[in-house]
Amino acid sequence: MMELNNDLIGLTISVPSSWNVIPKESYEEYNIDKRTLFLLLTSDNKFVSFMYQCKLKEENFQNLYKDNIDNLKKEGMEVLYEGALKTSGKISQVKYAFVSINSGDKNLRLIQVFFLYNNYFINASTEVNPNINPKDILNLMDDKDVIAILKIILSIK
Repeated sequence: MMELNNDLIGLTISVPSSWNVIPKESYEEYNIDKRTLFLLLTSDNKFVSFMYQCKLKEENFQNLYKDNIDNLKKEGMEVLYEGALKTSGKISQVKYAFVSINSGDKNLRLIQVFFLYNNYFINASTEVNPNINPKDILNLMDDKDVIAILKIILSIK
């Protein structure tokens, strides 16, 4: 495991050593949003991103989550499944959505995970195996990158 730190919000995450970190210096060149905290490439060549949206009070988390889901739908994504994780510790709320989008002739499925850390609303996302039924949570847990991203978030201190 390797630790990555973002000084802006004081977030430290531990990611598998087999993942590659995309350097912040290349974000502008590749038109990557400047609010991106971490951009990683997994050993299966899937991108994992952590991005903050804004500062937010905990009581407003649910409303901004719903706004994000509505925006995903407006952008042409189909929300296949939504859920929440019970947590303890620094992160009190974690909500996630599995979405599907057509990109050219390819259908992509993504997990979008939303959580609040140090009053920053954060979205982490990665591609999900398109053959997995998103309504069967046990099948979703067969996707090692989904497991990794959830473990990363749940282990934040």
